[in-house]
Amino acid sequence: MTSFDPLHQKTGAIIELLAENKGLSTGQLFKLLARQRQIKMSTANFYKIIAKMAEHQIVVKTSDHVALNMTWATSVYKYAEMMQQQKESQLKAFPPFKQAEFDIMFGEGIS
Repeated sequence: MTSFDPLHQKTGAIIELLAENKGLSTGQLFKLLARQRQIKMSTANFYKIIAKMAEHQIVVKTSDHVALNMTWATSVYKYAEMMQQQKESQLKAFPPFKQAEFDIMFGEGIS
């Protein structure tokens, strides 16, 4: 059994479409994937991906509608924000060198 990869092209496209369009039916979502994202897959594979996403609580699935789990989306957004702030603070703490001194020795290289 393969592990679930939320960064996979198909799952990423599903997440983007659900973020853009609220309350899609599974049929509408399947058609949008093919039309807007040019992603071709069998209906069986599509439903497997939706089931996996529901299992991992990324989407909320009712009888015939699929919606993005906003708790999951908010936590991913907050995590990305936190990582960006951490990256910016590291750049402030350790700025890149602006000047460097070195000697070039003929036949020896750089010292």
